[in-house]
Amino acid sequence: MALATACGHAPPPRAPAPTGGAIAGTVRDASSGDALSFADIEITEWGSMKDRTVRTASSRADGEFALTGLRKGLYLVDVRYGEHRVRVFAVPVDPHDTTRLKVTVDTGALSSDKSYQYVDMAKNPVIAAKAPELARHGIAAARTGAIRGVVTEIASKQRLPGAVVAATTPGVRDAQLAIADDKGDYQLHGLPPGTYTLSVYYHLVERGNIEVRRTGVAVTAGHETVVDLELDAVTED
Repeated sequence: MALATACGHAPPPRAPAPTGGAIAGTVRDASSGDALSFADIEITEWGSMKDRTVRTASSRADGEFALTGLRKGLYLVDVRYGEHRVRVFAVPVDPHDTTRLKVTVDTGALSSDKSYQYVDMAKNPVIAAKAPELARHGIAAARTGAIRGVVTEIASKQRLPGAVVAATTPGVRDAQLAIADDKGDYQLHGLPPGTYTLSVYYHLVERGNIEVRRTGVAVTAGHETVVDLELDAVTED
């Protein structure tokens, strides 16, 4: 008869649980619904240009992808399958939580390296509820202020939807973020009174990320400060 006895050894230590949030999901063909493998996924953390997170991955045979260990914030997700590209704005990430995306690529459409399919997660009510900083809130009377304006191309005056505006001020650790809507308008609410630096970012395939900064923007409680921002976003043919 075999007997099992306790040997007194302690169990092996457990591996530490992964920290940070994650972005995961699937990449599929828009028409057939088939999984698309080996699609390239790149995520960029929006906010201060300092220490920004940029991560890459590829979709598996079942179309699944995952990027883990992400700090809290908003992310830009670029998916490339051949010459077809999908850009997803304003993807929120929370610590110890996974934000899932269903990315569909219209592989039947004519495409070039200069064209993107755009998805703005800020317009998704589920995402807006998960990331309250994307929702438009009223100004808390006598406590906070706001900054709003429009982002345009400096020469053509064309509106630039999808531009990311970050507001920073000494004494406030995290940047406040806003995504310009389809009319190029942005709004930053709930800002403590102070003097802010605005950084606006816009991504072009040919030139990468374009950044313009505006310093000395004053915010007072109970008021909106209007700051229109212009970028040199002309691309060469």
